[in-house]
Amino acid sequence: MNNVDDTKTIEKFDQSKMRKLLYEFPHQGEKMIELMKDINIPSEYKNVKNIIVSGLGGSSVGGDLLKNFLRDKIKLPLIVNRSYTLPRWVGKDTLLICVSYSGNTEETLNTYQVAKEAKSKIIVISSGGELAQLAKKDGFACIPVPEVGIPPRTALGYLFFSQLFIIKMLGFADIEDSEFSEAIQTLKDLREEIDIDIPKDKNISKQLAEEIYQTIPLVYTTSDYLEGVGIRWKTQINENSKSPVYCEFFPELNHNEIMGWEGGKELVGKFSLILLRDKEESERMLKRIGITLSLIEDNVSKMLEVHSRGDKLLSRILSLVYIGDYVSFYLAILNDVDPTEIKFISSLKKSLSK
Repeated sequence: MNNVDDTKTIEKFDQSKMRKLLYEFPHQGEKMIELMKDINIPSEYKNVKNIIVSGLGGSSVGGDLLKNFLRDKIKLPLIVNRSYTLPRWVGKDTLLICVSYSGNTEETLNTYQVAKEAKSKIIVISSGGELAQLAKKDGFACIPVPEVGIPPRTALGYLFFSQLFIIKMLGFADIEDSEFSEAIQTLKDLREEIDIDIPKDKNISKQLAEEIYQTIPLVYTTSDYLEGVGIRWKTQINENSKSPVYCEFFPELNHNEIMGWEGGKELVGKFSLILLRDKEESERMLKRIGITLSLIEDNVSKMLEVHSRGDKLLSRILSLVYIGDYVSFYLAILNDVDPTEIKFISSLKKSLSK
């Protein structure tokens, strides 16, 4: 097993220097907050009756986090769309937020055209590409991502904070400035615990990576606010670590997933369980979690808990995201792979373009 405390080992596999992009996550949020102060969004956008965030892959998970964060704050319906198409009900009262880091995601380009034909209000978030060109030509608001040429999944700070500010600027939810400042500071403080220079005995992300090494991780979220975080852990471990991983959510998993363990005796030792925890779990949820763990504990090799940091909800959501991002990075090093390379995805896109 590789030594995740050894800088030379990390540099050997991290050829594209993803470690630097991980380090920049809090600063991306800061940059986007400043950039959004100069963005103008038409006042008529305030009159929409529903919101869709449309994106794929690393450009979509910000929508999941947004939806979870706004759960108790917004009265308008908000959905995340990962498809070529949009629901039939989309129309002039719809706000479509098209998120494509590259600006060339074919599914998102198609939803843009569908929304345009439906006379929806559209906002584009992109670093450029065809989507930004279309928005400029058609007169729709376009929020530029200020950093070009990085993997979309490493641009989450830009993509998420821009969406959050759209909601705030249009008055759809009351989001205090202190929510942003605390979240940024929480991420900076957390970075001092999980960055590559922090030794394993003091680094929770390195410890977790070693715990789940050579297992199939199962990520369970225990709060309504954390479903997007679970998705982020899954996709980061998929893309960065090149490992299969699954995520499920309480209480839904008690109605289906739990039965898989009854017939899974032959798989004992192959799975590790990661519980993403938050301080606002209800008493009923705590009881569910306890009973569930007692039923499945003999079928998993390890049970691991990761607790959110910070006081306000935004801090708690993003702290778990940040811990997971670093876990996926260290697991890539343990797996002898470059965390940045995505050969299968690149091969798929190349074949589709023919």
